[in-house]
Amino acid sequence: YPTAINKHRIYIGGFSMGGAGVWSYLDRFGYEDSLVAAAVSLAGAGDITIDVESLKRMPFWAFHGQKDPTVPVTRSTNIVNAFRAKYQGQLHQKLTIFTQDDFDAKYHRIDHGVFDRTFWEKNHTGDVFETDVMNWLLQYKR
Repeated sequence: YPTAINKHRIYIGGFSMGGAGVWSYLDRFGYEDSLVAAAVSLAGAGDITIDVESLKRMPFWAFHGQKDPTVPVTRSTNIVNAFRAKYQGQLHQKLTIFTQDDFDAKYHRIDHGVFDRTFWEKNHTGDVFETDVMNWLLQYKR
């Protein structure tokens, strides 16, 4: 089935350790050497320094729970803030932080406060995303 995959619409996404893998992949291949059209990371950012220059054209949307006790929210905010500091006008690199007002952070939460909220049309506060994640991804192609 040589035409079964649209090579212009390959996306990468990951949750927790898989989300860290998304950042590792992006850091290794950058935008120019990657097949990926856009990326989504949920509660995943390792202790890595991202080369923001090589990813300035890569659309990504990072999600994180503010009270995530396993993967600190600063791991996602630091990466996104590095992009925003260097490329202030870019709108294709997004960050959504869930406040987790329903979570007291005493116990580990398997979803890090993001997974079950990200691919629905509303997050836990009832705020409607301007676009759902899947349609956001599909607007990008190589």
